[in-house]
Amino acid sequence: MLAVPQARLFGLPNYWLGCAYYAAMLALRLPGWSLSRPVLWGVAAAAGAAFGVSAYLTVQLVRVLRMPCPLCFVAHGANAALALLAAASVALP
Repeated sequence: MLAVPQARLFGLPNYWLGCAYYAAMLALRLPGWSLSRPVLWGVAAAAGAAFGVSAYLTVQLVRVLRMPCPLCFVAHGANAALALLAAASVALP
């Protein structure tokens, strides 16, 4: 594991935060759960924040660290997809 500042957010390794985020997003979509409008807005806000962090980390990987990380890019793409889906769920009635 690299010891670079970009590998941590809020003092925790990025992958720990990512695992918690993906688990929470998956849990919210379990069968039988009906999400209220405020919860949908919260999910959309969290997905948007995750997308923003992913955009920052992508720039750091490509321009600053110059280290292509295929697994990182897949996770960043997943965050972009989740942000789009969350925005669509808020926009649709």
